[in-house]
Amino acid sequence: MNYNSNRYPSNQFYSFLRSRSGTRDKNNLKIIFQKDAQNEKKTFKEAFILCRACKHKITTHQEIISVNGSQQHTFANPNGIIFDIKCYKTAPGCLITGPFTQEFSWFKGYLWRISICASCLTHLGWLFFSSNNDHFYGLIQDRLIDAVE
Repeated sequence: MNYNSNRYPSNQFYSFLRSRSGTRDKNNLKIIFQKDAQNEKKTFKEAFILCRACKHKITTHQEIISVNGSQQHTFANPNGIIFDIKCYKTAPGCLITGPFTQEFSWFKGYLWRISICASCLTHLGWLFFSSNNDHFYGLIQDRLIDAVE
């Protein structure tokens, strides 16, 4: 796409948009274009999820998934400690430690292992793994923060 000196798309681009949207107002299309560009930048800025302790990149918002009908879950471990977790398909900023176990699994049919930050080794949650090779990360929400770059 070519940009003119006002940093807006070329007239050809506006003609294309008008043909698709039915609007004839070039200024209105400029506003729409500007808002879309701002939203894309905002999405990019908020894309990463970091370890709260060391700010290491753990995963992205695009990796959030639903497990058992929800992205977020609240569970208590056998010691009564309550965890608010969110489910992620991948978490490349995590290391996995300890053996797989079924004990006290919060998700039926899944084994779990402890997941820690690859940089500072803070416990961030668990990797859940099923017998049919399905897996996901359940990460503790108060140990993560959103990136603002």
